[in-house]
Amino acid sequence: MSAWPIQVAVAARWLATPAVVALVGDRIYDGEAPQGEASPYVVIGNSTGVPRNTLGRYGATMTLTAHSWAQSPTRSNAEVLTLARQLTLALRQPLSVDGYGTVHARWEFEETQAEADGWRQAITRWRFIAMEDA
Repeated sequence: MSAWPIQVAVAARWLATPAVVALVGDRIYDGEAPQGEASPYVVIGNSTGVPRNTLGRYGATMTLTAHSWAQSPTRSNAEVLTLARQLTLALRQPLSVDGYGTVHARWEFEETQAEADGWRQAITRWRFIAMEDA
């Protein structure tokens, strides 16, 4: 099982969520943002997966991490934390994922980091339990 279909569904959900789009437009990237990208933006980072097979059905427990980035002249975390919250709120409703049916997200953690050049980052991770369609 791969986390890719879940990542695709998550990105589509965020791009269809007005509160997220109001903050980042379409600046949601897989793996790395283009050099010199305008602030704020989101990078979908690492994912993990472990088998979760039960009663003859194949499934997985997977995690997905997003990095919310913003340049803050005041050195405040407010913008990245607001963005991270909107990403999490957008995942409160179940996702429909090809091959898996309905997938629920559970928020796991959030951490902020400050860069010396005024950039702020919020790292947020969610856990997904997915079972293959019967």
